[in-house]
Amino acid sequence: MDLGLKGKVAAVTGGSRGLGFYSARALAGEGARIAICARGEEGLAAAAETLRADGAEVLAVQCDVAEEGGAGALIEAVRARYGGIDVLVNNVGGKRRGRFGGVVARAVGGVAGALRGDRRAGEHRRGHPPGPF
Repeated sequence: MDLGLKGKVAAVTGGSRGLGFYSARALAGEGARIAICARGEEGLAAAAETLRADGAEVLAVQCDVAEEGGAGALIEAVRARYGGIDVLVNNVGGKRRGRFGGVVARAVGGVAGALRGDRRAGEHRRGHPPGPF
């Protein structure tokens, strides 16, 4: 199936494993240039290497989009390397352990970070007017 993504730039948060990794792999399979981010350096490097072995062009950025500045770091790195973003996959969340209040606060923080990324990414969309996705 041709989704018209050849040469487009796709940024995937949480791209080192699970749904994020498989989303990045599927987008790369459609010919998109990929930027993935994750908190863990080892998992991020392994995911990037696997995608490259599949023939993908990959930018790997270690950051936490739930933290202030994390989404901005990803977006700036993508902008510097590729000039902008065409597709943004916000894949944040996952299993959480701990006391209920702390788990909820961390989950909300992750979603808020991803939303901050959406707004910042909207400023750098290639070939589209500024604004949210």
